[in-house]
Amino acid sequence: MARQIAQSGHCGLVAPGHIHLASADDVDRLEALPGRMLPLASLRSVQFGSEHVVLAALGQKPTGGFSITLAGAEIVDDELVLAVDIQEPAPGMTVSQALTTPCAAIAVTASGWDDIRIAPVENNR
Repeated sequence: MARQIAQSGHCGLVAPGHIHLASADDVDRLEALPGRMLPLASLRSVQFGSEHVVLAALGQKPTGGFSITLAGAEIVDDELVLAVDIQEPAPGMTVSQALTTPCAAIAVTASGWDDIRIAPVENNR
């Protein structure tokens, strides 16, 4: 139903949330994102007839050490719920002093749902 296909600390998405990519043309539009270091080859390899891509983004963060990964997925009442694990740097941890824009690229089934919700898993910082 869902599988993580890429992850980056520099996606170029400065606001938290998600972007739904339903076609190869949607992926091509990501080329213009300033600061994007997310490799698009894995997104372009998706068979858009049967899968779509969701970019789950944390938004702009003040340092390195932040990440987001897929923890699970289910369809509930026509809503695709993507459970994500969000990692933050521990207090006192040495991290890069640079703005980051962490995200995860997730290939999802193209059918069986009408809406998407990103749900952080419990016990995250």
